[in-house]
Amino acid sequence: MDDSLASSLGVWLDELSGEADDAAREADWRKGLGLLEALMERGLLPKYAFPVDVVSLSIPPEPDEEDSYESQDYYSAVTRDLKIALSEYAPGAEKLHGRFPETYAYAVAAVYDPMAQDPEYTPDDRLNECRKCRAVTLTPLSAPVSQCPECGGEDIWTLPYLRPRGFSVDSAIPDGGGRKYVGGGRGRAGFAPSAQLLVGANAVGGGRASPFAPRLYSLARVGDLFMRNAGPDGKSGFLICPDCGRLLDENDRGEHRYPADVPPHRGYRKGPRAGDWCPNKTDFANRVALGHKFNSEVILLALDMPLSLDASFMEPSGRAVWISFGTLMGEAAPRVLQISPDEIRVGVRPMRDRFGRVQGEAFIYDDVPGGAGYARAIQENLEDVARMALEMGKKCPNPDCAAACCHCLMGYRNQWMHNLLDRNLGASVLEYALDGVRPSLSPASAASAIEYVRSMWRVADECPDPFIAVFQPPKGERVGILPIHPLAAKPSRGELRRLRESTGARPMVYADFDLRRRPFWVANNLFESWR
Repeated sequence: MDDSLASSLGVWLDELSGEADDAAREADWRKGLGLLEALMERGLLPKYAFPVDVVSLSIPPEPDEEDSYESQDYYSAVTRDLKIALSEYAPGAEKLHGRFPETYAYAVAAVYDPMAQDPEYTPDDRLNECRKCRAVTLTPLSAPVSQCPECGGEDIWTLPYLRPRGFSVDSAIPDGGGRKYVGGGRGRAGFAPSAQLLVGANAVGGGRASPFAPRLYSLARVGDLFMRNAGPDGKSGFLICPDCGRLLDENDRGEHRYPADVPPHRGYRKGPRAGDWCPNKTDFANRVALGHKFNSEVILLALDMPLSLDASFMEPSGRAVWISFGTLMGEAAPRVLQISPDEIRVGVRPMRDRFGRVQGEAFIYDDVPGGAGYARAIQENLEDVARMALEMGKKCPNPDCAAACCHCLMGYRNQWMHNLLDRNLGASVLEYALDGVRPSLSPASAASAIEYVRSMWRVADECPDPFIAVFQPPKGERVGILPIHPLAAKPSRGELRRLRESTGARPMVYADFDLRRRPFWVANNLFESWR
């Protein structure tokens, strides 16, 4: 045994007993959480041999199927990892299921716990997300967050969430409501975006600087991650009966029937059967998101940037910087480690820097139950991963790729971020971190921004430096467009005042990312400034 490991073994064993006690206490107060599951959630037991995050969609058997205990427990022919089931099995969605020789479409009608004799479909905790910086926290139901712990904002979206133990079609109607599938689209009931890392220690505050790149900080740890489906509109959740789990009709919240059989399924004390009237006749206000909190090994990556650089996470151009940087690192890591790209996932979250600004940090987590050590392996090979990511950011196999395409950064797994991906931005972060190269607008980027502006709006013939275009509104003084790199800090008020006095035009500062990728937003912003 290595001497350094031997010296820390006693400390680790002392801490282990305390962590196990904490898990036991959590199992006592959290509804539906057993001790074994609590130990696995905290990473104290491996999940590989205990697939506790797999849930089933219960579909009634065909008349000629064997009536065995297994078939009643509960027809779980269709199973998914909960991270996928949050989208595919959400109440209101349609799911295809094959029964030879036909394929049938079923509407998911309820959340369903196939093992609970006295089920209770009430929230576990409360989800809180800052609308400004998108920081996420989980709190007890009675303690909603009123102020964001990252940016200090008070615009908080909050909703109770329920961790579903399973789902069911409507077994109260013939054949579970299944119909022969003849092609075409299927109904969806919201979707679960990629996992979000909850507020906690960040790379700069709790991690270490890289020996090969002192500006690049990393922190490998076990992280609390959360996935959610907040309903078809992404914010209002699902209206669920707390007694039977049925998705209630928003326009008819009256009496309804059990959507599935409740155990026990044998003997003279059977539970309520599908089609029996639900005892709930008054409580029709149980509105919840469907959520899944899980632990995995995570590596956080961030830059300690001076005041001259600033990529605010609260602005789309800043989020584009961190998303592009994280995606490049996430694409390079499997190549260096020689693992499947499906074994890891990439995300971003806000981080307050040492100057009090809200920057971003990327995180890469092991997408296997309990983690597989990939996050630590990335940290141990961080220089090779970063160099590979920089190489990928500078050159795409597709000669027509200007920012991002399916040959470099875009893929099925990151569809939600395609509009923000730009390998040039990720390369700029890595060039600064590895080689100290400060980002600046290249002549090609400036020319591209000018072309976008001139193709969209009429501009004045005279254009003093450093503007790329000047507008003369119907009333008032001229307005000059000043582009900056998305990683560059905006000019100070004093610098803008002096520029206004020397040019006779009021400066309007925009990241070149916004000029190229969000021209209509820029136009609206300009029109608002003229009013």
